[in-house]
Amino acid sequence: MRSTLALNAGTKRYPFPRRVWSPFGGWWGGNKNWKRNTAIVGAGYVGLMFFVVMPYSFAHEWRYVPPSRPIPSMLFAKQYKDDPYGEKMFEGQEAYVPRKHH
Repeated sequence: MRSTLALNAGTKRYPFPRRVWSPFGGWWGGNKNWKRNTAIVGAGYVGLMFFVVMPYSFAHEWRYVPPSRPIPSMLFAKQYKDDPYGEKMFEGQEAYVPRKHH
């Protein structure tokens, strides 16, 4: 009869470096703080997105065709800094300008 360890895991546990950090518990997951560690890593990814990736995207975003309606990223894009709805940018072309509601 085969051992259940070999059927379930495929191998016996072998020695591994103790100083390797993983939010999920390393090689043999059983970390008591996995939820906290995963939240820390998730917050790091969100911070990276907001403070590195999004500013880079907003600085390099450019629309050659006027949008048919306002797009939320137009408020942050470098192209529309002085002209939020692209009115001056697309003179002579039809650009959507929202009407003020009474």
